[in-house]
Amino acid sequence: MTDVINVLSPLVTVQDANGDPVANGSIEFYVAGTSTPKTVYADRDLTTALGTTVATDSAGYPVTGGGARTLIYTGVGDFKMIVKNSLGATIVTHDNVPGAVAIPTSAEFALPQTPVISKTSTYSVVPADRGKVINANPTSGSFAITLPSAVDAADGFRITIRHAANSTNVVTIRTTGGDVIGIPGKYTTSFALKGFGAAVTLVCDGAGWIVDSEVPPAVLDGIPYLKITDRLAVPPTSPTGGARYIINGSPTGAWATLGFAENQIAESNGDGSWFSYTPDRGWFAYVADENVFTVWNGAAWADQLGMTTPSSSTIQSAVFEQQYPNGSGGGSATTGAWTKRTLDVTVKNTISGCSLSSGQIVLPVGTHFIFASQESYLVAQFQSRIAVVSGSATPTVIKSGASNLRVNDSGGDTPSVYDYGPVIAGIVTVTATATIELQYWAQTTAGGTSALGFPSAEPGGTNEVYARVTVISLSALQGPVGPGGPQGADGLDAAYPYQWSTLTSGDPGSGKIRLNHATPSSATELAISETSSSGGTMTGVIASWDDSTSSVKGTLKFSAEDNPEYFVAFRITGTGTDQGAYWTFPVTYINGSGTIINGDDGAVIVLEKGDKGDTGPAGPTGDTGPAGPTGAGTGDVLKASSSTTFAAATFLDTTGSKLRDSNLVMGASAANWAQSLWFNRPSGYTPAEFAYVGNNADGDAFFQLRSGVPAGTQRRMYFSWLDTNNNICWHFGKNPGDSIILFDYQTNTHRMQLNTHWASGTPTDGVTYINSGGSGAVIINGFGESGTGTGGLSVQSGTASPTTWLRVNSLGQTSVGTASPDGSAQLDVTSTTRGLLPPRMTTAQRTAISGPADGLVIYDTDLKALMVRSNSTWRGALGKQYYCLANLGGTNQTGVASGVYTKVNLSNEVSDADSAFNNSTYRYTAAETGLYYVRGSIGSNSGYKINSYLWVNGVNTIAGSEAAASSSGPSIVSAILPLTAGDYVELYGLQSTGTDAFWGNVAQTNFSACMIR
Repeated sequence: MTDVINVLSPLVTVQDANGDPVANGSIEFYVAGTSTPKTVYADRDLTTALGTTVATDSAGYPVTGGGARTLIYTGVGDFKMIVKNSLGATIVTHDNVPGAVAIPTSAEFALPQTPVISKTSTYSVVPADRGKVINANPTSGSFAITLPSAVDAADGFRITIRHAANSTNVVTIRTTGGDVIGIPGKYTTSFALKGFGAAVTLVCDGAGWIVDSEVPPAVLDGIPYLKITDRLAVPPTSPTGGARYIINGSPTGAWATLGFAENQIAESNGDGSWFSYTPDRGWFAYVADENVFTVWNGAAWADQLGMTTPSSSTIQSAVFEQQYPNGSGGGSATTGAWTKRTLDVTVKNTISGCSLSSGQIVLPVGTHFIFASQESYLVAQFQSRIAVVSGSATPTVIKSGASNLRVNDSGGDTPSVYDYGPVIAGIVTVTATATIELQYWAQTTAGGTSALGFPSAEPGGTNEVYARVTVISLSALQGPVGPGGPQGADGLDAAYPYQWSTLTSGDPGSGKIRLNHATPSSATELAISETSSSGGTMTGVIASWDDSTSSVKGTLKFSAEDNPEYFVAFRITGTGTDQGAYWTFPVTYINGSGTIINGDDGAVIVLEKGDKGDTGPAGPTGDTGPAGPTGAGTGDVLKASSSTTFAAATFLDTTGSKLRDSNLVMGASAANWAQSLWFNRPSGYTPAEFAYVGNNADGDAFFQLRSGVPAGTQRRMYFSWLDTNNNICWHFGKNPGDSIILFDYQTNTHRMQLNTHWASGTPTDGVTYINSGGSGAVIINGFGESGTGTGGLSVQSGTASPTTWLRVNSLGQTSVGTASPDGSAQLDVTSTTRGLLPPRMTTAQRTAISGPADGLVIYDTDLKALMVRSNSTWRGALGKQYYCLANLGGTNQTGVASGVYTKVNLSNEVSDADSAFNNSTYRYTAAETGLYYVRGSIGSNSGYKINSYLWVNGVNTIAGSEAAASSSGPSIVSAILPLTAGDYVELYGLQSTGTDAFWGNVAQTNFSACMIR
């Protein structure tokens, strides 16, 4: 602070020799003994200059240049002052007036020094720290400060340790070698500073440590309980030292100057100034002036009224429903508009001022949580909302998302049976009594009188409930949260304290542990001192770590104290070796995290493994193994020579080894068939006429069955790889033409003929014949005889661009998915899980269809609409489409000014079936409320830089693409717009070439629109 004095007493005015005020006079200031002017000031910091002459007012009081009364300050150094009256005559002169006395600097006197050092992690005090203050900041995590040995520190060693963070983490103070600290009430080897600002000064007596002085935290030991004198926004004039106040408004005076904020706690320091606390969630206070308890909830001080007699109704709620008689539907749904859902039953209501009236809910002032749901059946794009229809509340709408249910709309989705949703949940704050109602919006419906609820016909006659609104008042009193208890005393460690060593051989050092490799995952040996880092003897404990008879003796884990997530873990895999001051163990690496550095304090945890268990009983006998291979043999297999009616083959060979008797049942050859196997029916038939398997004269694999004699009347079945026509053949019937010909292997042609009687000629390539041969029906089944297969039936032509893919000539009805088509339908497609999908194409592809017939149906992917050809015009399937197409009609639109939005004069109506477009005003007007697809395009033969825009009701609404000046365009704009009946749309353009231009390139300048739903 600058050294200053006040020239005149605050209550003194300038007077003449008669004691009268020197009105409108002046006081001139000079350096003592000179005529050098001296500047004086209006403030003690000597920053606001009054100049070298100060005027007086009519009462003789000094004033500033603006006429405000002021004090006069000057700094170090003598000065001269001359007082003059209003006429400039000198009244009095004073010279060599003493100025301010200079305050000595630090170089001119001695002050005690207390160096401050800051620590943020574990630290051991060293002799050089004598007399220092350690500012310990545990923001990043709790840590410890270790004192030196009392013997080493010696008598008189002083150190101060302070908790320096607004954090719940603690700073632990601990001794070395079992030294004790005398703290209030006991002796201990460690204790913790648990709150911001807590500090202790410790003094060594050569044998231990004592607490010489202690500063508690602002909130004692972390307990958030305060006694508050009053709640004020203006500082009191004469507060008692230590008195605390909650600032309950925008602070003023000294509190504002000190930068305090609303809701902080200001405490008088007893010397005219203040310091503040910022409350944490859960701080509890008693306000003496109001005799009330209050708690800081993180956002505000919440008064705890009625703490001894809490309200008996802590939760107030109401439930309202729409009910119908059992088995009755919920009624028809209104589409395309938000519609009230009438609630008619009050199930419960304990909220004062809340009621149900005309299907609406009246809410009192306060905050309310609202949960609502309503049922729909076969309704597409069903949405719900809670709307405030009168009164004052925020928000005014709580809206759900849309249900995904659709009912055969242009999206083509299949409807679900019913949907109880979507659900609404939200909070409404009512500032003046408000009326709300449950509303719904539906796009389309197929649910009839059950669209707003499908009856379930519950047993017992219970009413159907199709809508429900639950209101919970959040303004009801809740019991206060009690203050948190104090932090408990530090518990005993469950592990052994050690320090990490990065040595890889030899003695790790007292209190340390090491590995035999710098990379823990590569280590195979661990060495650990017989003494822990706290001085404890570990010899007996360590010796027991390998007592188990199991191959793995136990698991050892070392975790860093400052960063417990940093650790290494090993299995002890063998017997340990006592090396004297330390032990070594063979280990295998399990896992680890982070990097532990040399000297890090940590904890060793060992989980010893139990002894190996006894051998269990023998298990059951295993399954019998597979049989070995059959041994080789020689010679024929013979049977009795007498005739038998049947014999079973057990061995056969083509060169004579066979099973045989007098009536041959199985032979090895036949005329004209080499290497064949014959099966003969012995009684009354020629053996060679019955059956044989083998290769024919052409080398084909062959199987033939014959029945009946004489020759010429047999019925045959042939199975052959290739016949003489190189076909894979199955032959049935009397002649080879009675064939099922599957595939021509040599010519790669497809053939198939299925006949129940003889059909002459050869099947034509690419043609399939399925003939019944009489009055019977033909059935093609794609899922097998059992009806459980998953295969399908595909019928198609063999060419890439067929004239006809599938032709069905049916004189009766045709059905898909049902055996009983409706009597009025030529084609009946039945399904409850899929729909009928028409062809999908763009608008350009649709208009390119050649000669479309009336009744033709497609789905336009550009318009997102189902389109039907009617009276030689494409129309939307949902009703009138109001489709139009207009252009310039072959004439360029000239005189288009640069930088001005210009309407495109679309005078030529190419198509306007429903008179929606006016070619005089160039407007498209919505005849009905709905969604419309609108597209505009502007071209320019001169390559002007242009943009296109859609204006709705005279307002620029949608901007299109920009066509650069390097090309002739076009600039295209398109959108799907929600329009209300009577809304109109116009196409505008904007060119920025700097000169007049024209809209041209008629093929590129056009406008189209249609209603899509």
